[in-house]
Amino acid sequence: MFKNNRRGEPRVRPIVDNNTDRGVHKEGEHKVRPYGTHMGFDSDIHHRRSVRLKGYDYSSNGAYFVTICTERRERLFGGITNDEMMKNEAAKIVETVWRELPERFPGVVLDIFVVMPNHFHGIIFLS
Repeated sequence: MFKNNRRGEPRVRPIVDNNTDRGVHKEGEHKVRPYGTHMGFDSDIHHRRSVRLKGYDYSSNGAYFVTICTERRERLFGGITNDEMMKNEAAKIVETVWRELPERFPGVVLDIFVVMPNHFHGIIFLS
């Protein structure tokens, strides 16, 4: 079943037709696949650029915005119903582990966080 976005349109993502051009499409072409389906990693077409600052010591004191995604963006932590996150047991475990970080790592201070169906965001301070 295809899910719809807030405007009622089906959610779609670009896809690659592996039998033709390995992801390079002519202007105006737009191939799509159902939202939530996974096409896998292909190093020929997936070129990730690091968002890290060159030369910055990420173990130094400061505030960090953390995002952790599930493998293949699977919805392991629950779902959204009526615009509300319905957390399952796995989401509750993520929350518990996050809250316990300062007990395990002195110098860690936590700020706000949110668990979503397939990822987690949090702000952490290292001192």
